[in-house]
Amino acid sequence: MNYALVAVEKTAYSFDRLFAYRVPAGLAVGAGVRVLVPFGTGKRPPRVGVVFRVCDELPDDADPRRLKAIAEVLDGTPVLGEDTLVTAAYLREHCFCTWYEAVRCQMPVGLTHRVRRAFIATPPSNEEAEPIDTARSPDEQQLLDYLRQRGTYVREDALRKDLGLSTDSPALTSLLHQGLVIESAEALRRIGEASERTARPVPQDEPGAVKLTVRQREVLALLEEFEALTVREICAWTGYTPAVVLALEKKGLLEIYDSAVYRLPESPPAAAEPEPGALTPAQKKVARALWRKITQQKPMTALLHGVTGSGKTQVYLALAEAVLKAGRGVMLLVPEIALTPQLLAQVRLRFGDSDAAGVALFHSALAAGERADAWRRVLDGKAQLVVGTRSAVFAPLDHIGLIVMDEEQEDSYKSGSAPRYDTREIAKLRAKHHGALLLLASATPSVESYAAALQGKYSLHVLPERYGSAVLPEVQIVDMEAENYGKQPSLFSQALTHAVDETLSRGEQVILLLNRRGYNTFAVCRTCRKVVTCPQCSISLTYHAAENRLLCHYCGYSRSFSTLCEQCRNSSVQYYGFGTQRAQEQLAALFPQARVLRMDADSVVQKGSHARILEAFRSCESDILIGTQMVAKGLDFENVTLVGVLSVDAQLHDDDYRSLERTFSLITQVVGRAGRGEKHGHAILQTLTPEETTLALAARQDYTAFFRTEIAIRKALVYPPFCTLYALGFACVNRTAAESAARFALDFLRARGHAGKMIILGPMPARIEKAGGKFRFRLILKTHASPQIRALLSALLITLGKSREYAEVSVSIGRNPAEIL
Repeated sequence: MNYALVAVEKTAYSFDRLFAYRVPAGLAVGAGVRVLVPFGTGKRPPRVGVVFRVCDELPDDADPRRLKAIAEVLDGTPVLGEDTLVTAAYLREHCFCTWYEAVRCQMPVGLTHRVRRAFIATPPSNEEAEPIDTARSPDEQQLLDYLRQRGTYVREDALRKDLGLSTDSPALTSLLHQGLVIESAEALRRIGEASERTARPVPQDEPGAVKLTVRQREVLALLEEFEALTVREICAWTGYTPAVVLALEKKGLLEIYDSAVYRLPESPPAAAEPEPGALTPAQKKVARALWRKITQQKPMTALLHGVTGSGKTQVYLALAEAVLKAGRGVMLLVPEIALTPQLLAQVRLRFGDSDAAGVALFHSALAAGERADAWRRVLDGKAQLVVGTRSAVFAPLDHIGLIVMDEEQEDSYKSGSAPRYDTREIAKLRAKHHGALLLLASATPSVESYAAALQGKYSLHVLPERYGSAVLPEVQIVDMEAENYGKQPSLFSQALTHAVDETLSRGEQVILLLNRRGYNTFAVCRTCRKVVTCPQCSISLTYHAAENRLLCHYCGYSRSFSTLCEQCRNSSVQYYGFGTQRAQEQLAALFPQARVLRMDADSVVQKGSHARILEAFRSCESDILIGTQMVAKGLDFENVTLVGVLSVDAQLHDDDYRSLERTFSLITQVVGRAGRGEKHGHAILQTLTPEETTLALAARQDYTAFFRTEIAIRKALVYPPFCTLYALGFACVNRTAAESAARFALDFLRARGHAGKMIILGPMPARIEKAGGKFRFRLILKTHASPQIRALLSALLITLGKSREYAEVSVSIGRNPAEIL
């Protein structure tokens, strides 16, 4: 007898494991297929699971008396390969998630299944109507009468719509237990496969025996030449209607069937990208060194550090071309959706049409069906080049030779929800599995990556100069305190206003950075000084002028703006601060002839909006592009000669050990957007603290000097790379319960931890103490990653999960997270 070890959905971490199931005779089950399995006691609906291993011996911890059989196999062939299952095991151990969560995060939502339940009443025991049982509740009797009247299986959504009953209602549970209602369950794909009507000829014993019209003969000849064509293609090719094809089917001369097709995302506009030039001697030297590493087919990590505009993209695209020609797969990862149109355009220039070249695109703005089909194209071997954001690292690409992480320092490569993984670590794991090179590329590498390169853990490759004749822009730092002294505060200094005016007069373009979206950043009562805050979060609401609403950027709560103060009842609420919407309005007033585009989270809601905005700016349909950090990284526009940073003071003084690193990176990156062609570039940096060393170093783009300063601070304060940092979060609608769970965790770690091997900070309220209606507390653990530490943290999660006292508290653990709560 065979047994399968299955990861089952909707299990709690405190009792999660690979569950053993019996494989019924005649059922084809293998690792990587999805199955439907019974789970739990009583008449509970089946659950979806993923088979990790099939064995002929029952595991020691499995009770043969309680063993259940797999109910149904959902896949004809495995959809998850060994690589995916190995990655799932890593995620389970390092990210403290369930086995199924570790698999689920690697698959696009369109490929997942949901279990749909349906119910039917059993017929009465005799031919006459069964008398009403007075022991039944009114809800039970109403449900039973309804189901018997319908006389067929009724889906759960119909019960909810017609009777307002959920599938876990006491009435339904009771009737199921009494045997008066029977349940059926089926697993359905959330997004079905796309298909198209296709025709192919049927072999004939006596060709020519059937009389055909001229049109029918022409269609049949076309099909015999191409073997199979879609009905749409036949009609387009011949100019005939589908009736001709259907007539041939009736005569038995061809067969019409549904063939699977791939839903492809809309290609970005054909950008006027310059043809890729020849590599410079410095680029060739780096490319040759990296190619030698690729040909060794051993897992390695390399860091490509080059100033902005040095041509890092051309280096890794040249490597990608060589890897693809060698028959191996390539992954190109970028941190932002906004960067994918530009990268795809460069790929199309080098490799031809992206679809024909076998390119699969992955990011969250694609429709669910498009993401599912991109996965299928890679799994079927139809795409060998993967382009996308964080989730693309899980694409089922085989024989990987190169993985590139562009702008590798960006926080968006780290997942903020369970499982909280770091894309860099997943990429390392996949490179190890395939014997591939992981190439980290950036003008401002993370402190951890650069330290690893200096220590020899990564190989370091440097491009110290810009490509061609381009030079780094000159940077001017403007003291906004002195600028606004004795005057009405303005978002635009005289120096920036004058520079924008001169740039526009030359027919050149401007990029402006303001890392705050909305119109105003907060609203306050001028009488009692109360700030208008979100009722579910402990942060101020941001005013959005277009909708005249106050919006919470954490939970999405919104309400109409009113001048009436809820506390003192005076009509004296006003909004203050600057966001991108207000900056855009002021630009229109200052430069009425200028065409201004805004790029932030509010302006890119619609599908394809990233590509449309960037293409409009590239084709000079706009003069000024203002936005949040979306405009700071990776964009390459030759006509941009001026960059303005309106304010970075809030980020510079943020409550996070990486605030200086993030500020340096942001300024260096956005300043680097200017002067990337033959025209000289200029940048203006506005700040209230012009004496800050970090700003001066970013203005000079002196990463080496910044690293020396930052690494000394990290070492003195014991922060990564000198430790592994775990952030433990505790959230609950009850503040006392959240704080109590955090204190329990502190005592647990102190009692079982190794003295001297960890530093624990807290518990303390999170930086945003209340978010989404829940109070949040945190513990910060500084230690060194080891199996023992991970086992200790896992034991803590299991203990808290089994405790009734903390049943309502959500607990999360993040390793070196992007945000320390």
